[in-house]
Amino acid sequence: MNTINKILIVITISLSLFFGISYASQNSSTLQKKSLQPTQANKNAKLLFVLSAKHAHITKSTNGIGQYKLTLTGVNHRVISFTDRPMRVTSKVKTKRFIQAWTNGDFKTNPPNAVMQAIQVKNMHKVKSTNFAVELQNPKYDVSTNTLTFDVTSLKGEKSLLPRVAKSDYVALFVDAYGCTGLSCW
Repeated sequence: MNTINKILIVITISLSLFFGISYASQNSSTLQKKSLQPTQANKNAKLLFVLSAKHAHITKSTNGIGQYKLTLTGVNHRVISFTDRPMRVTSKVKTKRFIQAWTNGDFKTNPPNAVMQAIQVKNMHKVKSTNFAVELQNPKYDVSTNTLTFDVTSLKGEKSLLPRVAKSDYVALFVDAYGCTGLSCW
């Protein structure tokens, strides 16, 4: 397989992921059949979250080693949540409400881990996909500019160090939900 085909495959998969998440989060009728409702059977379900944005900018923080500022622009207005097997149910929450988990929920005392998948598209011949494992802290969401910032810390054992400065064209954050069960996050 030549380089151009590999690049096209990476772009196709990345765009499918990004726009698929965006489309699903904006079309509630698609998710209504399996949406997470507060019932006895699923109130202890562990939720995982996917947050996507069109652009990301990482800068080194002066707060210490391994500390960075992550700025997301073009943030999707909805965050998809889903459960582990065997339940296989999904739900969605407005990004603004999701961010409240850092002030009113479990993320306040126990910030979540996340894997950040960042895609950089220089041109059709140069596409770079990078993943980083981080801890997300102190979110600030500006609905009017559709911008979300986090303080992020590289996780121990993360071999791919975050760069001092980096820009990405597409980003998805896959956020864990340790201690956040059912709808108790909100």
